[in-house]
Amino acid sequence: MKRPVIFRSFVVLVFITFLAWDIFPLGEKDFYSVMKTKSVLVGETDADKQKSEETLNQVIAKAQEIQAADKNIYPANAVEQAADSLAIDLKPYLENQ
Repeated sequence: MKRPVIFRSFVVLVFITFLAWDIFPLGEKDFYSVMKTKSVLVGETDADKQKSEETLNQVIAKAQEIQAADKNIYPANAVEQAADSLAIDLKPYLENQ
């Protein structure tokens, strides 16, 4: 009778350990740095990719300005407003997401 209780306790302990391990990286991250790492650079040549990286950096810089002016705006909304004000379509940068 004691053996199944010990086994179940062990299984529950292993489950809780894996659950805690999966939740561990959950935390606040900088939206703009994550956006930079997750975005896809558009272009076939290195020059095209560098130009698309510069464009993405312009959008992020403008979004940071917008967010600095209005502290109540979310970073995603600031990026959207920055892209609209610069007339840049962000869809190609976020294609495979």
